[in-house]
Amino acid sequence: MSHNLAIQGSKMQLINQLVFFDEQMDVFNKQFLPEYNSKRKNVMKVLADYSATLEKVLADFSEEQLKKVVLIGSKVKFRYLDDDETETVTIVFPNLARPEEEIVSFLSPIGLQLLLGKCGEVYELELPVGKVLVEIEEVTFGNKGTTE
Repeated sequence: MSHNLAIQGSKMQLINQLVFFDEQMDVFNKQFLPEYNSKRKNVMKVLADYSATLEKVLADFSEEQLKKVVLIGSKVKFRYLDDDETETVTIVFPNLARPEEEIVSFLSPIGLQLLLGKCGEVYELELPVGKVLVEIEEVTFGNKGTTE
Protein backbone atom coordinates (compact mmCIF):
# COMPACT_ATOMS: atom_id res chain seq x y z
CA MET A 1 0.00 0.00 0.00
CA SER A 2 1.39 3.38 -0.91
CA HIS A 3 2.16 5.89 1.81
CA ASN A 4 -0.39 8.36 0.43
CA LEU A 5 -3.15 5.73 0.48
CA ALA A 6 -2.33 4.91 4.11
CA ILE A 7 -2.57 8.59 5.08
CA GLN A 8 -5.87 8.96 3.24
CA GLY A 9 -7.13 5.81 5.00
CA SER A 10 -6.19 7.39 8.33
CA LYS A 11 -8.07 10.55 7.43
CA MET A 12 -11.16 8.55 6.43
CA GLN A 13 -11.02 6.58 9.67
CA LEU A 14 -10.97 9.79 11.71
CA ILE A 15 -13.90 11.17 9.70
CA ASN A 16 -15.77 7.90 10.39
CA GLN A 17 -15.05 8.27 14.12
CA LEU A 18 -16.41 11.81 14.10
CA VAL A 19 -19.57 10.68 12.31
CA PHE A 20 -19.91 7.70 14.65
CA PHE A 21 -19.79 9.83 17.79
CA ASP A 22 -22.21 12.30 16.26
CA GLU A 23 -24.75 9.78 15.00
CA GLN A 24 -24.36 6.73 17.25
CA MET A 25 -23.82 8.21 20.72
CA ASP A 26 -27.12 6.90 22.09
CA VAL A 27 -26.37 3.35 20.93
CA PHE A 28 -22.81 3.63 22.28
CA ASN A 29 -24.06 4.84 25.68
CA LYS A 30 -26.64 2.05 25.95
CA GLN A 31 -24.02 -0.57 25.21
CA PHE A 32 -21.02 0.72 27.18
CA LEU A 33 -22.29 3.35 29.64
CA PRO A 34 -25.88 2.40 30.52
CA GLU A 35 -25.87 4.05 33.96
CA TYR A 36 -26.14 7.78 34.47
CA ASN A 37 -23.25 8.31 36.84
CA SER A 38 -19.99 10.25 37.23
CA LYS A 39 -18.10 7.82 34.97
CA ARG A 40 -20.56 8.40 32.14
CA LYS A 41 -20.40 12.16 32.68
CA ASN A 42 -16.59 12.06 32.55
CA VAL A 43 -16.54 9.92 29.40
CA MET A 44 -19.06 12.23 27.70
CA LYS A 45 -16.82 15.21 28.46
CA VAL A 46 -13.75 13.42 27.11
CA LEU A 47 -15.66 12.44 23.96
CA ALA A 48 -16.85 16.01 23.42
CA ASP A 49 -13.23 17.16 23.72
CA TYR A 50 -12.20 14.29 21.46
CA SER A 51 -14.66 15.29 18.75
CA ALA A 52 -13.46 18.91 18.91
CA THR A 53 -9.85 17.70 18.61
CA LEU A 54 -10.73 15.48 15.65
CA GLU A 55 -12.25 18.47 13.89
CA LYS A 56 -9.03 20.44 14.41
CA VAL A 57 -6.84 17.55 13.25
CA LEU A 58 -8.96 17.06 10.15
CA ALA A 59 -8.98 20.79 9.34
CA ASP A 60 -5.16 20.80 9.22
CA PHE A 61 -4.64 17.15 8.36
CA SER A 62 -1.12 15.83 7.95
CA GLU A 63 0.95 12.86 8.99
CA GLU A 64 2.67 15.15 11.50
CA GLN A 65 -0.68 15.93 13.16
CA LEU A 66 -1.20 12.20 13.75
CA LYS A 67 2.05 12.09 15.76
CA LYS A 68 1.16 14.94 18.11
CA VAL A 69 -1.95 13.74 19.94
CA VAL A 70 -3.31 10.39 21.14
CA LEU A 71 -6.40 9.40 19.16
CA ILE A 72 -8.46 6.24 18.96
CA GLY A 73 -6.23 4.12 16.73
CA SER A 74 -2.96 5.52 18.07
CA LYS A 75 -0.07 3.42 19.31
CA VAL A 76 1.34 5.22 22.35
CA LYS A 77 4.79 4.69 23.81
CA PHE A 78 5.11 6.15 27.29
CA ARG A 79 7.72 6.06 30.02
CA TYR A 80 7.07 5.70 33.75
CA LEU A 81 9.08 8.48 35.38
CA ASP A 82 9.59 6.64 38.68
CA ASP A 83 11.50 3.67 37.21
CA ASP A 84 12.24 4.73 33.61
CA GLU A 85 10.41 1.67 32.22
CA THR A 86 8.50 2.08 28.96
CA GLU A 87 5.22 0.61 27.81
CA THR A 88 3.43 0.73 24.49
CA VAL A 89 -0.33 0.39 24.04
CA THR A 90 -2.68 0.84 21.11
CA ILE A 91 -5.96 2.56 21.93
CA VAL A 92 -9.06 1.24 20.16
CA PHE A 93 -12.84 1.01 20.43
CA PRO A 94 -14.03 -1.35 23.20
CA ASN A 95 -15.06 -4.16 20.84
CA LEU A 96 -11.51 -4.36 19.42
CA ALA A 97 -9.62 -4.43 22.72
CA ARG A 98 -7.19 -7.26 23.42
CA PRO A 99 -5.42 -6.23 26.64
CA GLU A 100 -3.16 -9.30 26.56
CA GLU A 101 -1.71 -7.86 23.33
CA GLU A 102 -1.45 -4.29 24.70
CA ILE A 103 -4.48 -3.23 22.64
CA VAL A 104 -6.71 -1.38 25.09
CA SER A 105 -10.13 0.20 24.93
CA PHE A 106 -10.31 3.95 25.12
CA LEU A 107 -12.80 3.31 27.95
CA SER A 108 -10.21 1.43 30.02
CA PRO A 109 -8.59 3.40 32.85
CA ILE A 110 -5.30 3.79 30.99
CA GLY A 111 -6.92 4.36 27.59
CA LEU A 112 -9.24 7.10 28.82
CA GLN A 113 -6.42 8.89 30.62
CA LEU A 114 -4.02 8.72 27.65
CA LEU A 115 -6.65 9.73 25.08
CA LEU A 116 -5.90 13.26 23.82
CA GLY A 117 -2.48 13.19 25.48
CA LYS A 118 0.26 15.00 23.63
CA CYS A 119 3.66 13.67 22.66
CA GLY A 120 6.37 14.99 24.98
CA GLU A 121 3.97 15.87 27.81
CA VAL A 122 3.94 14.40 31.33
CA TYR A 123 0.68 13.08 32.83
CA GLU A 124 -0.36 11.71 36.19
CA LEU A 125 -2.29 8.49 35.67
CA GLU A 126 -4.50 6.90 38.29
CA LEU A 127 -3.98 3.16 38.05
CA PRO A 128 -5.08 0.30 40.33
CA VAL A 129 -1.57 0.38 41.86
CA GLY A 130 -1.83 4.11 42.59
CA LYS A 131 -0.90 7.35 40.87
CA VAL A 132 2.08 7.35 38.52
CA LEU A 133 3.75 9.98 36.35
CA VAL A 134 4.30 9.08 32.71
CA GLU A 135 5.74 10.91 29.75
CA ILE A 136 4.33 10.23 26.30
CA GLU A 137 7.38 9.58 24.15
CA GLU A 138 5.88 8.59 20.82
CA VAL A 139 2.50 8.54 19.11
CA THR A 140 1.83 6.79 15.82
CA PHE A 141 -1.56 6.39 14.20
CA GLY A 142 -2.03 2.87 12.95
CA ASN A 143 -5.55 2.60 11.54
CA LYS A 144 -6.54 0.23 14.36
CA GLY A 145 -9.27 2.24 16.02
CA THR A 146 -11.96 1.61 13.47
CA THR A 147 -15.63 1.83 14.39
CA GLU A 148 -16.45 -1.20 12.24
